[in-house]
Amino acid sequence: MALWKELPQNAIVTAILPTIIDTPRNRKEMPGMDYTKWEDPIQIAKILKMWGIGESRPENGAFVNFTQMKGNILMPNFV
Repeated sequence: MALWKELPQNAIVTAILPTIIDTPRNRKEMPGMDYTKWEDPIQIAKILKMWGIGESRPENGAFVNFTQMKGNILMPNFV
């Protein structure tokens, strides 16, 4: 049976398009970069969790990038 037939009816597909996620590996591979402009993986996970429980959920097929707001808060942008 194809995987798509096993998904719940309310499932959606959303592509996230981060610029650079702030991970230890990225910091190691790109020393000297300005890490303050990188996306925090914890904030990305919180946004995904929020969508998973149905809050501010994007439409099926949405592409999402992030803007870093004042206070290092990530804001999803639907493109």
